[in-house]
Amino acid sequence: MCNLTNHPCLGKCTDFNEDQCSTCLIKQDTPLQNVELQIEKVWPLGTNYTDSEEAPWKRDDQNNWWFWQEKFGWTRYVGPVNQAFLDSRFEVVTIQ
Repeated sequence: MCNLTNHPCLGKCTDFNEDQCSTCLIKQDTPLQNVELQIEKVWPLGTNYTDSEEAPWKRDDQNNWWFWQEKFGWTRYVGPVNQAFLDSRFEVVTIQ
């Protein structure tokens, strides 16, 4: 049974066969699709390292480490800089 009895293609379009045809200009509701967006990460100016949680870090010329705090900006890291610390940081590469 046709649920499109008042459809504009009825009797006009050769593709109409009790369903909406593929050439019809009447919009049908289509199911929602999941779309994966690729968003480029925006880092605070000066970021040159990150960690496993993608937190911004920077190392300056004097080998001091800084981490980013949203409300305060760059804050100097005062903890130990040992091999475990260094192994958990990853260099940020900028693409231009």
